[in-house]
Amino acid sequence: PLAAPVLADLRPEQWQHLQKKIDEKNAEWRERNAGRDGTVERSKRYVTTLERWLGDLDRSTRRQARTQAEGWHFDLAALSQARGVREARTLEALRAWSRQDLAGGTAGLMKLSQPLPAEQAYRDELMASLLTVLNGLDATQRERVRRHWADWSNQLRALQLPSS
Repeated sequence: PLAAPVLADLRPEQWQHLQKKIDEKNAEWRERNAGRDGTVERSKRYVTTLERWLGDLDRSTRRQARTQAEGWHFDLAALSQARGVREARTLEALRAWSRQDLAGGTAGLMKLSQPLPAEQAYRDELMASLLTVLNGLDATQRERVRRHWADWSNQLRALQLPSS
C-alpha cells in the first residue's frame, strides 16, 4: 500500500529507465558469471554469503564450501533466461501495484519465492552444499553460529520501537 502511490506516479520514461537499469544489471550479471572466472567469483560470493549468515568460518570450512561451489552445474543461458523471466514478473507486479491492484501485485511477488524450472538444479546443489557445511560444523563452530544469530536477535530487539 505504501509503494502504490509512488508507483502510480511514475511516468513512462521512468518505467523505461527502470527497465534499462535492469537490463544493465543483467548484462553485468552475465559477464560476472561467464567462464572460469565466473566459477571462481560464484564460489567467493557463496563463501561471503555463508559468512554473512553464519559468522566467520574456519579455513577448512571456507575451502570446502568454495570447492563445492566451484563444482556446481551452472547453465548460464538457462539461468539468464530465468533471471529475465523473474525480472519481467517483478515489473508486472510493480505495475499492478501502480494500478492499485495490491492483491495482484503482492501475489505476483509472492510467486517469485518459488524457483523456476531452470533454477531448480542449481538451487538443489546450493542447498546440498549448505547442508553439508552446516552438518560439518563442530560444536565450537555451531556455538559461534548460535552467538552470531543471538547478536543479530539482540540488535533487532534494540531497534524495535517501544510500545505506547
